[in-house]
Amino acid sequence: MTQPTLTTERLVLSAPTDEDIVTIFELCQDPIIQKFVIPIGPNYTIDKAETFVNKVVPMIWDGKHGAEFAIRRKHDDGLVLIGMAGISLPSGELGLWLSEKHRGEGYGREAITSVMDWVTETEQTLEHFAWSVLPENKASIRLAQKLGFGYTQSRDIQDQQGKTVTLLCGALGTEGQWPSSADLPARSGARPETSKEGPHSQLTQKASPAIWGQLVAKAFAIPGVKQGHSRVSMADSMAGLLLDAAKEHGPWSLATDGTIEAFHIHGVTDTSIHAVLPSMRAKEVIEKGWGEPHTYADFDTQIMLYAPRTVDEVEIVVGLLGESVHFAIQTR
Repeated sequence: MTQPTLTTERLVLSAPTDEDIVTIFELCQDPIIQKFVIPIGPNYTIDKAETFVNKVVPMIWDGKHGAEFAIRRKHDDGLVLIGMAGISLPSGELGLWLSEKHRGEGYGREAITSVMDWVTETEQTLEHFAWSVLPENKASIRLAQKLGFGYTQSRDIQDQQGKTVTLLCGALGTEGQWPSSADLPARSGARPETSKEGPHSQLTQKASPAIWGQLVAKAFAIPGVKQGHSRVSMADSMAGLLLDAAKEHGPWSLATDGTIEAFHIHGVTDTSIHAVLPSMRAKEVIEKGWGEPHTYADFDTQIMLYAPRTVDEVEIVVGLLGESVHFAIQTR
């Protein structure tokens, strides 16, 4: 694949060279870049920058696996490297980082738009344009929204230290709302009491019949969800079944056989919910007081969500159930 040079009003994008190694190393000492750009991670060394420029980038270009561009800002004294932008093919996943002093000035949007235009104009083979981001990276989520990316799913990956982290994923032209751990407030008040033996039930702070009814109505209005009988809960529980999903079971289902069960809502005498979420998202939900580990869980993705007490809490819980459905559909 020929390495092109892309030009915009304020930027020039081209493949990084040996002359960029030191600058890339210096910019990547920024804690924000090390936190949010998983391929970089902490302890980024000059050797890693050299390997990236001299081995990784040529391998990507020569193998037609995508493109990596150094973002250079036009300046009176020439071109100044301010970040990197790239795309993986054929997945279409875009990547971007910018130096600290050049964020918030529209350079990221300008660079990514140029890369997308190049892919389209040169008819590169791709599935779709895709975006992945850590939930805490609000700036990246806002940029994705401005570019027209909607949320599609969450997925767990291993970072540079072998730690499991959850990514929020999106695709261009979809309308899914982007969830984020920063959007999930801490639940007010003490946790409710729950059973210590027998069926995993909520004993206090139950939803009123009216609130429970709203929860049920909104939960079973989630696209792709069919109300049915749970294979793993009490007879009065209502299961969120995914009839169109492949019947392959694992951490994304409460049921171990039959139709995939993304969640079930316990009856009006209990009103709590069991659901599946990506491991890190489940941990965040528990830490912020919205739930607890499932007593009989086979995986750490299976949790109890406490019953909503107010109309506002219904919206939060239903939003989490939407994430559960995305997780169950998209993970395999």
